[in-house]
Amino acid sequence: MTGRQTPTMRVLLLGYETEAYSMGYLGELLTEGGHDVRLALCDYYNVIDDSSIHDFLESCEISDWVNYADQYQRLYEDNWSVDWEYLQSFEEEYTDSKNLQQLLMSDPILFRENHFRVPYMTPIESRDHVYYWAELLIRWTMDILSDFEPDLVLTYGRNYFIKNIVAQVSLTSDLPMLTLIPSRIGDYCHISREFSLGTDEHIAALLEDDESWEETSEAQSHIDSFAESTKGLYDATAQNLSRGESLYAVSEIASQLLDQYIHTAKHVLRGSKTKYRGKIFARNYFNSHRPSVVRWRTRSAFNRLRYELTDPFEREPPERPFIYVPLHTLPESSTLTLSTEYYERDLVRFMSKEVPAGIDIVVKENPNMVGPRPFDYYDDLERLPNVHLVDPTVESIRLIRESRGVCGISGTALFEAAILDTPTHYFGCPEFEHVLDYEGHEEFSTFADACKEGDESKHPDRVRRYIQYVFDRGRELEFQEMRSNPESDTWRHATQTAHSMFTEEMETIDV
Repeated sequence: MTGRQTPTMRVLLLGYETEAYSMGYLGELLTEGGHDVRLALCDYYNVIDDSSIHDFLESCEISDWVNYADQYQRLYEDNWSVDWEYLQSFEEEYTDSKNLQQLLMSDPILFRENHFRVPYMTPIESRDHVYYWAELLIRWTMDILSDFEPDLVLTYGRNYFIKNIVAQVSLTSDLPMLTLIPSRIGDYCHISREFSLGTDEHIAALLEDDESWEETSEAQSHIDSFAESTKGLYDATAQNLSRGESLYAVSEIASQLLDQYIHTAKHVLRGSKTKYRGKIFARNYFNSHRPSVVRWRTRSAFNRLRYELTDPFEREPPERPFIYVPLHTLPESSTLTLSTEYYERDLVRFMSKEVPAGIDIVVKENPNMVGPRPFDYYDDLERLPNVHLVDPTVESIRLIRESRGVCGISGTALFEAAILDTPTHYFGCPEFEHVLDYEGHEEFSTFADACKEGDESKHPDRVRRYIQYVFDRGRELEFQEMRSNPESDTWRHATQTAHSMFTEEMETIDV
């Protein structure tokens, strides 16, 4: 921290869905500080579904904001073609950690084959049309960067395609990008300079510097408290769901489904979702197609009912030593952005054939995915002789403690295992990866052998230092409230805190 006055900057804000409310207020605060601000709305939501964000931004002091409504309307034109030469040149010049196809897979709308929430994204029938849409969005994004010429990009979180595009441009150019991310430690958030695609280089170097860490007692106290606790690091929805004897009551499943039918019928009768094609059952691209939604809701309810009535998972882990593999909620940025591995079932198959004799694999379904995930997914995994599917109500923290090691893509269970001195293996690029032990397909066998031998984790000092870094450089704020609940006192205070954090970090950036 230099303590110098922040120079005037041209700041590009990237907002996704309802976080654009907070971004509008953040833009006001930055404008009051003398900065030139533009807000880019990075999703289809404000184009198709809702105008309240536009109304809010019109009431703000930030007048320079853009969305991609014009690009969206071009999807309905008959005469279109993919400029493959343009896409190839973009990939060659600007992609660093993700190629074009992986950028597509960072968005649950553009690419749907790696998750199970299809009805919210009406598919484009032509495969080339998907690439045409990607081309439109890339051109739109690059035009903003070229026209506005920002000195700095600011955003919250990692959702999804356009933010990932800008992150790749930032990684391959001299354009700095600051991302406010939740740390997975309580309500603490901190800022990443590298879109949290792994641990920032300067943070990783700091974690290895013995002379920089004379005082880590606060972090050690947190570790000791966590070791004695029966709860995870933060009260996520999945954790709340998994604390009871059952996820759903049959009456609850039926009541929820009926409410959803009524909700859908009201929208149909009101003629909503007709903005571009003008019909009650209009198949607007990327918008909720009502018949598909009804089918999906019904299928999810049936799967939940089947789960409750058939009890398909094991209630206890095996007696033999095991590696714990928690499945993720899909889609979410922790898998779509913090990874180039998108198919968990394939990863479990890979692990199954690599573990030594006498070591089992315990897979725990994420409670949020009971219903959306098809049952044949579980059937495929159960055919693997050393794989055990444990019930979602079994607490994750218990499985971490009883396991020989924890393996996953980028979920919080990996960080919890590192705190508990349990060996970890990851396939993604979580922001805390520098405290983890083994990475990727190449190191899995080494990880499995360490689990067989009962080894402990390799980097307990880094874990303690990383937690202390979050306490020292992070701030507590209601991240989800800031991204979703406009103009409440909590929302306003959280945005002001984010503004303060960004401003402090901006003092270190040379324009």
